[in-house]
Amino acid sequence: MNMLQARPRRLLTAAAIAAAAVLGTQAASAAPVTLTVDGAYEIFGFSGLGAITSPADGYQVTVGAGGALIDVVDCCIVGDEFDVTFDDGASPFTLSSSAINPADDGVNTGAITMPDALADGRLSSLVGVYLSPGLWDIDIVLTRVAAGTSFGDGFIQARSAAVSEPALLALFGLGLLGIGVAAQRRRGD
Repeated sequence: MNMLQARPRRLLTAAAIAAAAVLGTQAASAAPVTLTVDGAYEIFGFSGLGAITSPADGYQVTVGAGGALIDVVDCCIVGDEFDVTFDDGASPFTLSSSAINPADDGVNTGAITMPDALADGRLSSLVGVYLSPGLWDIDIVLTRVAAGTSFGDGFIQARSAAVSEPALLALFGLGLLGIGVAAQRRRGD
């Protein structure tokens, strides 16, 4: 092989190595999207069955002392169903979204925000999943796609599970009332 024939091969090899390095760096730098407890809801996308495509590496949430509740709901067109895996590194678990009514499959609800989607009972959802304190990875996998579609979106949000101060005071007051009633009954006997 002469020098002119060897040079294009070296250039192609070098280009292939450079492309692999760039693509490898991009793949290695993919990271889950961070959910903020009591923050804005996030939108996820999917294309067919299987793991969501956007974000590609799912979600992650750091849950504080009071715990957190996770809500996941389909967007817009009735028929998509999903499994959600919650993993804290010690005791992972998977839950399935609510099933849809087959008669509504493929119906466009017009619900384009998370509050609207949660209010429309026809869309599949998973609401109020309690997560204990710690770091959790959340992965969403589509198990069914709406009739007439091959892609779509959904919403996810983390909200505080802590008991609010007024509710805590009310519970404390009821407890004191119960102690008072018990003491009065004891004295009356």
